[in-house]
Amino acid sequence: MSVVINLKTDKETKIQAQKLAAKMGLSLSAVLNVYLRTFVRTKTITIDLNKIPETKEKQWENDRKNADKTYKDGKELISDSLKDV
Repeated sequence: MSVVINLKTDKETKIQAQKLAAKMGLSLSAVLNVYLRTFVRTKTITIDLNKIPETKEKQWENDRKNADKTYKDGKELISDSLKDV
């Protein structure tokens, strides 16, 4: 059974992602499903910080530290800074 997930992102990111996926012969939905399945299977998120602008790198590092603390405290994690990637 399929379900719908609503994802907020900026318009330009969506357009670029759709174009790139189409060049690969995939739908954006297929790409996101691959990412979700990999996330569930590996229980990890892989991010190449070399491709993130330096101003974002510090924000990501802070988010990672907060995520570690939140996970250790057994709380749910919600990060606003991920929406900018």
